Amino acid sequence: MPKEPPGINDDDMAAQREVYLREQREKSSEKIAHHFLHQKVQKIKGYKYPGVIVSVFYTLDGKIRYVVEADHPSFRGMLHIFSDADLEER
Repeated sequence: MPKEPPGINDDDMAAQREVYLREQREKSSEKIAHHFLHQKVQKIKGYKYPGVIVSVFYTLDGKIRYVVEADHPSFRGMLHIFSDADLEER
């Protein structure tokens, strides 16, 4: 069985990634999610996109994003990712 090359192992990489993500979240002005799972929302500007938040996550830059599943009959089930500024409660 080949030996693992010297250097960073999986545990080290995971730890470094966690440190990086924590630092990015601390730098971010978007520290608190303003919306929550299963909340009914709609897009504020431009095309209409009514739906329900099915996921909330941080980007690698520490910004909050929401995955919204459309509940309009014409495009029900379609998923789209939005920032906090894009959405309002309905």
